[in-house]
Amino acid sequence: MSMWRVAYKYALICGVFLLLSFWISYRFGSNPMMDFRHLFFDLIIFSLFVFFSCKEFKSYRNGGILHFWQGMTLSFMTYMPATLLFLVGLVVFFQADPNLLEDFKMQAASFMQINKEEFLQDMTQAQFDERLTQIQGVSAAQMISSATFKKLVAGFFVSPVIAIILRKKLE
Repeated sequence: MSMWRVAYKYALICGVFLLLSFWISYRFGSNPMMDFRHLFFDLIIFSLFVFFSCKEFKSYRNGGILHFWQGMTLSFMTYMPATLLFLVGLVVFFQADPNLLEDFKMQAASFMQINKEEFLQDMTQAQFDERLTQIQGVSAAQMISSATFKKLVAGFFVSPVIAIILRKKLE
Protein backbone atom coordinates (compact mmCIF):
# COMPACT_ATOMS: atom_id res chain seq x y z
CA MET A 1 0.00 0.00 0.00
CA SER A 2 2.86 2.40 0.69
CA MET A 3 4.01 1.99 -2.92
CA TRP A 4 0.71 3.54 -4.06
CA ARG A 5 0.97 6.47 -1.67
CA VAL A 6 4.52 7.30 -2.68
CA ALA A 7 3.74 7.10 -6.39
CA TYR A 8 0.53 9.11 -6.22
CA LYS A 9 2.12 11.84 -4.14
CA TYR A 10 4.76 12.37 -6.82
CA ALA A 11 2.24 11.88 -9.63
CA LEU A 12 0.18 14.78 -8.31
CA ILE A 13 3.18 17.09 -8.12
CA CYS A 14 4.43 15.92 -11.53
CA GLY A 15 1.04 16.57 -13.14
CA VAL A 16 0.99 20.08 -11.72
CA PHE A 17 4.48 20.74 -13.10
CA LEU A 18 3.43 19.46 -16.54
CA LEU A 19 0.44 21.80 -16.53
CA LEU A 20 2.53 24.74 -15.32
CA SER A 21 5.10 24.10 -18.03
CA PHE A 22 2.35 24.04 -20.66
CA TRP A 23 0.61 27.16 -19.38
CA ILE A 24 3.80 29.21 -18.90
CA SER A 25 5.03 28.32 -22.37
CA TYR A 26 1.72 29.27 -23.93
CA ARG A 27 1.57 32.57 -22.02
CA PHE A 28 5.09 33.48 -23.16
CA GLY A 29 4.24 32.92 -26.82
CA SER A 30 5.62 29.44 -27.38
CA ASN A 31 3.43 26.74 -28.87
CA PRO A 32 3.77 23.81 -26.46
CA MET A 33 1.95 21.56 -28.93
CA MET A 34 4.61 22.07 -31.61
CA ASP A 35 7.76 23.08 -29.78
CA PHE A 36 10.10 20.11 -29.42
CA ARG A 37 11.74 21.69 -26.39
CA HIS A 38 8.64 20.60 -24.51
CA LEU A 39 9.50 16.97 -25.11
CA PHE A 40 12.86 17.67 -23.48
CA PHE A 41 11.17 19.37 -20.51
CA ASP A 42 8.67 16.52 -20.24
CA LEU A 43 11.52 14.02 -20.10
CA ILE A 44 13.21 16.03 -17.35
CA ILE A 45 10.01 16.45 -15.34
CA PHE A 46 9.08 12.77 -15.61
CA SER A 47 12.66 11.70 -14.84
CA LEU A 48 12.77 13.80 -11.69
CA PHE A 49 9.45 12.67 -10.26
CA VAL A 50 9.84 9.02 -11.22
CA PHE A 51 13.30 9.12 -9.67
CA PHE A 52 11.99 10.73 -6.46
CA SER A 53 9.17 8.21 -6.27
CA CYS A 54 11.46 5.22 -6.69
CA LYS A 55 14.15 6.67 -4.43
CA GLU A 56 11.71 7.39 -1.59
CA PHE A 57 10.22 3.91 -1.79
CA LYS A 58 13.64 2.30 -1.92
CA SER A 59 15.21 4.35 0.87
CA TYR A 60 12.36 4.84 3.33
CA ARG A 61 9.82 2.10 2.73
CA ASN A 62 11.68 -0.93 1.43
CA GLY A 63 14.92 -1.16 3.38
CA GLY A 64 17.21 0.12 0.62
CA ILE A 65 16.12 -2.47 -1.92
CA LEU A 66 14.37 -1.76 -5.19
CA HIS A 67 13.78 -4.55 -7.65
CA PHE A 68 13.41 -3.71 -11.31
CA TRP A 69 9.73 -4.68 -11.29
CA GLN A 70 9.13 -2.38 -8.32
CA GLY A 71 10.84 0.48 -10.13
CA MET A 72 8.75 -0.11 -13.24
CA THR A 73 5.56 -0.34 -11.19
CA LEU A 74 6.34 2.84 -9.30
CA SER A 75 7.24 4.58 -12.53
CA PHE A 76 3.97 3.57 -14.15
CA MET A 77 2.00 4.57 -11.06
CA THR A 78 3.74 7.96 -11.15
CA TYR A 79 3.68 8.94 -14.81
CA MET A 80 0.24 7.56 -15.69
CA PRO A 81 -1.78 9.56 -13.10
CA ALA A 82 0.42 12.61 -13.81
CA THR A 83 -0.47 12.30 -17.49
CA LEU A 84 -4.15 11.89 -16.64
CA LEU A 85 -3.98 15.02 -14.48
CA PHE A 86 -2.34 16.82 -17.41
CA LEU A 87 -5.14 15.58 -19.69
CA VAL A 88 -7.84 16.91 -17.37
CA GLY A 89 -6.00 20.21 -16.97
CA LEU A 90 -5.59 20.55 -20.71
CA VAL A 91 -9.32 20.00 -21.24
CA VAL A 92 -9.97 22.74 -18.68
CA PHE A 93 -7.48 25.06 -20.44
CA PHE A 94 -9.20 24.53 -23.79
CA GLN A 95 -12.62 25.13 -22.22
CA ALA A 96 -11.51 28.20 -20.26
CA ASP A 97 -9.68 29.89 -23.12
CA PRO A 98 -11.67 29.77 -26.36
CA ASN A 99 -8.76 31.38 -28.23
CA LEU A 100 -6.33 28.60 -27.35
CA LEU A 101 -7.22 26.37 -30.29
CA GLU A 102 -7.20 29.23 -32.78
CA ASP A 103 -3.88 30.53 -31.44
CA PHE A 104 -2.30 27.14 -31.93
CA LYS A 105 -3.70 26.86 -35.46
CA MET A 106 -2.38 30.32 -36.35
CA GLN A 107 1.05 29.54 -34.90
CA ALA A 108 1.22 26.22 -36.75
CA ALA A 109 0.21 27.81 -40.06
CA SER A 110 2.69 30.64 -39.51
CA PHE A 111 5.45 28.13 -38.75
CA MET A 112 4.70 26.32 -41.99
CA GLN A 113 4.70 29.54 -44.01
CA ILE A 114 7.96 30.74 -42.47
CA ASN A 115 9.63 27.39 -43.20
CA LYS A 116 7.91 26.83 -46.54
CA GLU A 117 11.16 26.35 -48.45
CA GLU A 118 12.29 23.55 -46.13
CA PHE A 119 8.90 21.87 -46.30
CA LEU A 120 8.85 22.05 -50.10
CA GLN A 121 12.13 20.15 -50.22
CA ASP A 122 10.32 17.14 -48.77
CA MET A 123 6.86 17.56 -50.31
CA THR A 124 5.06 19.03 -53.28
CA GLN A 125 3.20 22.33 -53.25
CA ALA A 126 -0.09 20.42 -53.27
CA GLN A 127 0.95 18.40 -50.21
CA PHE A 128 2.03 21.62 -48.48
CA ASP A 129 -1.33 23.25 -49.22
CA GLU A 130 -3.11 20.11 -47.98
CA ARG A 131 -1.21 20.30 -44.68
CA LEU A 132 -2.17 23.95 -44.25
CA THR A 133 -5.79 22.99 -44.83
CA GLN A 134 -5.51 20.12 -42.34
CA ILE A 135 -4.21 22.50 -39.69
CA GLN A 136 -7.39 24.55 -39.93
CA GLY A 137 -9.48 21.41 -39.42
CA VAL A 138 -7.72 20.27 -36.24
CA SER A 139 -10.02 19.96 -33.25
CA ALA A 140 -9.28 20.54 -29.60
CA ALA A 141 -9.79 16.82 -28.95
CA GLN A 142 -7.12 15.95 -31.51
CA MET A 143 -4.66 18.38 -29.98
CA ILE A 144 -5.37 17.17 -26.46
CA SER A 145 -5.00 13.51 -27.43
CA SER A 146 -1.76 14.23 -29.28
CA ALA A 147 -0.27 16.11 -26.32
CA THR A 148 -1.37 13.37 -23.93
CA PHE A 149 0.15 10.65 -26.11
CA LYS A 150 3.47 12.52 -26.15
CA LYS A 151 3.42 12.66 -22.36
CA LEU A 152 2.75 8.93 -22.15
CA VAL A 153 5.65 8.19 -24.48
CA ALA A 154 7.96 10.42 -22.45
CA GLY A 155 6.95 8.69 -19.20
CA PHE A 156 7.29 5.26 -20.76
CA PHE A 157 10.75 6.13 -22.05
CA VAL A 158 12.21 7.20 -18.69
CA SER A 159 10.69 4.36 -16.63
CA PRO A 160 13.13 1.55 -17.42
CA VAL A 161 16.11 3.90 -17.23
CA ILE A 162 15.24 5.03 -13.70
CA ALA A 163 14.28 1.50 -12.62
CA ILE A 164 17.65 0.17 -13.79
CA ILE A 165 19.63 3.02 -12.21
CA LEU A 166 17.97 2.63 -8.80
CA ARG A 167 17.57 -1.13 -8.60
CA LYS A 168 19.53 -2.92 -5.96
CA LYS A 169 19.96 -6.61 -5.80
CA LEU A 170 19.96 -8.58 -2.58
CA GLU A 171 23.46 -9.46 -1.50
